[in-house]
Amino acid sequence: MDNLATYNRVPSLESKTIKASFILVYSLLLLAIIGSLAATLVFPDISHYLISGAIAATILYSAIAYLDARRKRHCQFCKQTLSSVIRPLLLNSQYLNMQGKKHGDYFITHGSWGLIPFKKRWVKISNHSMSCHHCRLIEEGYKPMYQPLSPEELAKFQSK
Repeated sequence: MDNLATYNRVPSLESKTIKASFILVYSLLLLAIIGSLAATLVFPDISHYLISGAIAATILYSAIAYLDARRKRHCQFCKQTLSSVIRPLLLNSQYLNMQGKKHGDYFITHGSWGLIPFKKRWVKISNHSMSCHHCRLIEEGYKPMYQPLSPEELAKFQSK
């Protein structure tokens, strides 16, 4: 992979029509769920149909959100598949307020991660961004990615 500093930055690599379409579908499904549940108060004699519709819309919303989270993203300029790259970690106020240590492109800290909310574990945080290596473009923003620390990495980190 080339040096990411040579890539041009753009606000978004994915097409805005795809993002807007998903937002529209999500909004319509939420409106259908809220509307059918509110209509059960007005029309109690057909409430079982309305509740069935709300349940169906909830299942459809969950299925679309699951597929959206796992679909491949494509560049709006060349239609190639986008890849996720690790951006250099800059210590900003978010990381300076945490107890931890910077190690390369990762910030290692002891905090909550995963599905169990109050269980603390050692995690390494990195900044990921989408990029198109064909167009040599990278998104301006980044998303923090939390990964658990392996026992070998934890032993190496605690020995320092």
